[in-house]
Amino acid sequence: MRKFNAKSTMKEKRERAMKFLLGCTFRVCLLVFVLVLGVCHIRQMSENATEGYAVGNLQSELEMLSQEVETVESEIALNQSMTSVKERLAGMNFVSADQISYLDGSGSLAVLDR
Repeated sequence: MRKFNAKSTMKEKRERAMKFLLGCTFRVCLLVFVLVLGVCHIRQMSENATEGYAVGNLQSELEMLSQEVETVESEIALNQSMTSVKERLAGMNFVSADQISYLDGSGSLAVLDR
């Protein structure tokens, strides 16, 4: 056993360090540390893979919705075209107005209840 204030030599320090590094306690602690890091790494990779899968699904849904928006916009443009409107009006038995007359709205207007 060492004395309290006794100075240790470099050889004794080296021997104590080697005894610590080769000891069972150090090896068990090192093994536990490596296992904890391994579990954390596997957990992180699993979370990243799950999020990547979800992002891929959202991107494919975004592409599908973008195509649907383009289809709807083209249908809207087609239905708002003048030829389409005239064809639909002809199907409803409407006739085109030959002479259009406008009212002068500068005077006062009144509605009579009959």
